[in-house]
Amino acid sequence: MGGLGAPDDLSLAPVTQAWLAVSDQPAATVTGGYFYHQRPRDVNPVARSAEVQDGLLSQCAGHAGVALPTLERSGQPRRSGSWLTASVIGRIFGR
Repeated sequence: MGGLGAPDDLSLAPVTQAWLAVSDQPAATVTGGYFYHQRPRDVNPVARSAEVQDGLLSQCAGHAGVALPTLERSGQPRRSGSWLTASVIGRIFGR
């Protein structure tokens, strides 16, 4: 995955994250998107499925022994993407 045969320049890895965190450019002030080299990219539509996200959380819980919230247990309305991110980050950081 690295060395001369690496598919990308490792020094570019944090550039998009830093740009999204601090830039005032309109393209960087969005939320809930997927970016590659400071450009929006489509994700696999399956990744937006709340059921698939719940399944992933269940698999992680089985391996880690820590149950993260699923939509069924949260009492939140069923939607994908932003709920999962906010919920997991909130759980990790105690918010």
